[in-house]
Amino acid sequence: MQTGLTRILMVVACSGVLAAGCAGDNRPSGKPETMKRGAANDNKVILFVIDGPRHTEAFDDPAHTHVPRMWDDLRMQGAVVPQFFNNGRTLTNPGHAAIITGTWQDIANDGSERPTKPTLFEYYRKAYAVAPEETYVVSGKGKLDVCSYSTHPDFGAPFGATESVGFEDDQAVFDELTAILRKNKPRLVLACFPTVDRTGHGRDYGGYLAAISQVDSLLHQLWLFLQDDPFYADQTYLIVTNDHGRHDEKNGGFANHGCACDGCRRIMFMALGPEIKAAYTASDDYDQRDICNTVAEILELSVLHSEGRVIEEIFKAAP
Repeated sequence: MQTGLTRILMVVACSGVLAAGCAGDNRPSGKPETMKRGAANDNKVILFVIDGPRHTEAFDDPAHTHVPRMWDDLRMQGAVVPQFFNNGRTLTNPGHAAIITGTWQDIANDGSERPTKPTLFEYYRKAYAVAPEETYVVSGKGKLDVCSYSTHPDFGAPFGATESVGFEDDQAVFDELTAILRKNKPRLVLACFPTVDRTGHGRDYGGYLAAISQVDSLLHQLWLFLQDDPFYADQTYLIVTNDHGRHDEKNGGFANHGCACDGCRRIMFMALGPEIKAAYTASDDYDQRDICNTVAEILELSVLHSEGRVIEEIFKAAP
C-alpha cells in the first residue's frame, strides 16, 4: 500500500484487560521508513475503544444480538480482523498503552505510570508541529489521561494530546466526544468507552449485555456524524477495538479479566474509511501493536519505536 491515500479519523473504543506477561515474536515490523515533514495530510483517525466485551457476546455470537449495527451495517462498509489479540497484559491501562504506542507496556493499571514509549500523539505533533487541540484523549476512566504522552526523553509533554477524561458512562463520553469534534476539529482521537467493563465488574450480566448494545448504537451514531460533517466526511478512518476481553467460562466468567485465556486475549478489530476495503474479512492474525503502525500509515508517520506492523490487507489496492 502507498501512503498519501485518504484515511480515517480513528476513535478507539477501549476495553480493560489484565493479561499475562507477553512473549516477543519475530514478525516483520511493517514500519513506514520515512518521516514526512511539513503539513499533515487531510486524513483523520478516531480510535474507538470499547472497554472489555468478550467475543462470545460480540462478533462470535452467531445471532450478533448485541452488536447489530457493527455486524450488519458497519462491517459491510469496512474490514474486520477475526483473529486479533492483546498478547500483553490484559488490563485497561497496559492495553490502551499498547494501542497508542505499538509496544507492550507493563505499566501500572491505576493511572500512576505513563507509557515509556512515544504515543501516536507525540509522533504526530512532533512531525507536523500541530496544536495540542488537534489531538485528544476522551475517556470515561480518568486514569487513562496517562495515554496523552509518554516519558520517552525525545518526546513527552510538549508533544502530548489534550485530555478530557472522567465521565460517568458511555453516553457522557459520546456527548463530550461529539462536542469536541464539532468545536475543535481534532485529527487524531483516542476515545475510550467504559460502561461494558464497569457493568461486567459489577457482576451485572444483564447490564453488561445492555452496555454492549448501547455502545454498538453509539458507534453507529458516530459514523453517521462523521459522514455528515464536511471536515470529516470521506477523510476519516474509524478504528474499533478493545483494550482486553473478559474471562471465558472455564477461567472465571464475564465478571473479570486479566489472564491469558482466549476470552481475555481475543479482542475485536474493525476499520472503516475511504481506503478501507468494504465487507472484507482479514485472513492473517494481528495484535494491538499493529494499530499504531496502521494509523501511522494513514497519517504518513514514522513510528520508530513501535513493534507493530501495518495491517496492509485491509486497504484497497493503490491505483
